[in-house]
Amino acid sequence: GNHPIEPPAFHRHAPTTSSPRHARAVMGRTNANRAQAKREKNQAKAAKAGKGSQLKDNEKAKSIICQMCRNTFMCTMSVAALKEHATNKHPKGTFAQCFPEQAKADSGGAAGAKK
Repeated sequence: GNHPIEPPAFHRHAPTTSSPRHARAVMGRTNANRAQAKREKNQAKAAKAGKGSQLKDNEKAKSIICQMCRNTFMCTMSVAALKEHATNKHPKGTFAQCFPEQAKADSGGAAGAKK
């Protein structure tokens, strides 16, 4: 029997070996290889520059201490974030009780804080 519905012509052929995907795999230059090579290069550069870890520097930068719970904060923390800590963790205390140094600096007004 003749079948009225024939499969499309493009299904009859086997895939060719000259597809771009195959050519790239043979050459070994996939995006994953390039990304891995770049990662290794950047790791080597980072190792030369600063020996990798920044944890010790981060510990040194924790210069703001809450006087109520002795929790340490980075010196780059915004006053708003410190006020949030004071209201959330110490609702009975005031911002000035938690962070007296920052309260003094903040009371100078907006112009004093922006320097």
